[in-house]
Amino acid sequence: MNDNPRILVISHNVFSKSTAMGKTMSSMLSCVPPENLAQLYFHSEVPTTDVCKNYFRITDQNVLNSIVTRRTNYTVFGEQDIRSDVSSPRTDKGAVAKIYQFSRRRTPWIYNARNLMWKMGKWNSEALIKWLKDFSPDVIFFASGDYAFSYQVTYSISVMLQIPVIIWCCDDYYFSKRGMNTPGGRYCHRNLMKWVSRISDRTKSVVVISDRMKRDYSEIFSQPIYTIRISAPKNQTALPVECRSGIVYVGSLGINRITPLMELGRQLKTANISGFECIDVYSGDRNEHTISLLTEDNGLRFHGSASAEKVPEILGAAKYVLHVEAFDENSKGRTGYSLSTKIGECLQSGACIIAYGPSDISSIEYLRESRAAVVLSDAEELPAVLQKMNGRTYEYLKYVNCAYELAESNHNKEVNDAQMIQIIKDSSCGRNTNET
Repeated sequence: MNDNPRILVISHNVFSKSTAMGKTMSSMLSCVPPENLAQLYFHSEVPTTDVCKNYFRITDQNVLNSIVTRRTNYTVFGEQDIRSDVSSPRTDKGAVAKIYQFSRRRTPWIYNARNLMWKMGKWNSEALIKWLKDFSPDVIFFASGDYAFSYQVTYSISVMLQIPVIIWCCDDYYFSKRGMNTPGGRYCHRNLMKWVSRISDRTKSVVVISDRMKRDYSEIFSQPIYTIRISAPKNQTALPVECRSGIVYVGSLGINRITPLMELGRQLKTANISGFECIDVYSGDRNEHTISLLTEDNGLRFHGSASAEKVPEILGAAKYVLHVEAFDENSKGRTGYSLSTKIGECLQSGACIIAYGPSDISSIEYLRESRAAVVLSDAEELPAVLQKMNGRTYEYLKYVNCAYELAESNHNKEVNDAQMIQIIKDSSCGRNTNET
């Protein structure tokens, strides 16, 4: 067994302190010394954190250009290139930013076009092979997604270096029915599952973020499956209940979360409860349509994005924090198995959590079963809940204490880090010798 395995991370997004995916990956692998990490990623982002100091970036634009020129383009970032002075790793602007927002619609056409582009393009350059061999990883940590090309890249590298794979699933892409009502959608899903099956032969362990996912993914994977939820530190800025004010939402507005947020905001606007007239929203979302809906007419006061350092302060000063998920079937297909990256921070905030979303998805089940949040079945319930909780401090604190207990049990960084280190060591024990 290698006591200090070297880990190649393959992902769409770069490690970061601000974006949801980048922040989650940073937390999951912060137990690994930076010199034992290298990351190959596919977004136009730049590194902003030294959790890793060795990066290789290949973007869609690089791959598209290679189809025409047959020349590879890439960017290598070292320790000296880490931009710790910027708040966000995102670099796309102008036309590139608009293309990225368009691609977030995730239609079957977009999936198939992007997968085909990576199949036709030249990504496996001599420079990448040299970079990989110079680092000489013992195991691949693959942040899986719903694009087949990333599985193909991971599989190819695993075979070339003869090293095993740890698959990390933070969202469900395998049982989702999205796009399955069209021939293009069905082809896209079949293609994805073909590559899931192939990479499974190279896989030693699977890491998921919810027990529901662990249970159902046993149908797909024969390897050991582990649940590791996102860790969250104690909130050192948490105020006493009598010093708190307002109701806030911090996090992504993707997957149609703007809809339940507006429903709640409009109820507050109508109820006009002193101190709770609006929901204060902090998000780095760039979708122009979504941002246009964040108005006080909808009971929403938009503050833009909040830095990683500012988020605990915002949550620690709020009287109530919101967790929302959309009710439409398309959104439920995306969030059914997932657990928001912000849940751990909300549990540690010292505020009362109010959750509003479908009763049969993982995050709502998780909070309801542990009694760590007030769970609404209808947005109209919000004003009455606020009035009731404002007059009953003992009941308010009951939810806060349950939240703290759940955070200590499932979001404890020391416990999660120890489990992750053991998974990495067990998975990298010996080279994967499966035939290709």
